[in-house]
Amino acid sequence: MKQSNLYGAGATLAGNRAFTASQAEAQERKPPDIRNILVLFVDQQRQDCLGCYDNPVVQTPSIDLLAQTGIRFTNAYTPSPFCTPARTSVQTGLWAHNHNLIFNTEGTFCN
Repeated sequence: MKQSNLYGAGATLAGNRAFTASQAEAQERKPPDIRNILVLFVDQQRQDCLGCYDNPVVQTPSIDLLAQTGIRFTNAYTPSPFCTPARTSVQTGLWAHNHNLIFNTEGTFCN
């Protein structure tokens, strides 16, 4: 019985050494250059109501910082004047008549 316990302890130690070695190897490798994409979906937000577009009244420091360090899309068009079909089109890449959500009300589909 003691022999199996020692054998188990030896396997655990060997496993820890292997894990430590793989951690050291991982630290030596350069991490990949990963870019994140942040898409903000806002309601009732016009472009000229942001500080980064020179609005003298509205103060949006957090959005201004994101705009300053990221990319701004200045020519965006919506496939629908309604929220649900427009957001679904952005998320799926489909036109409203293809994903069948054409209004904001639940259960309204086009045939």
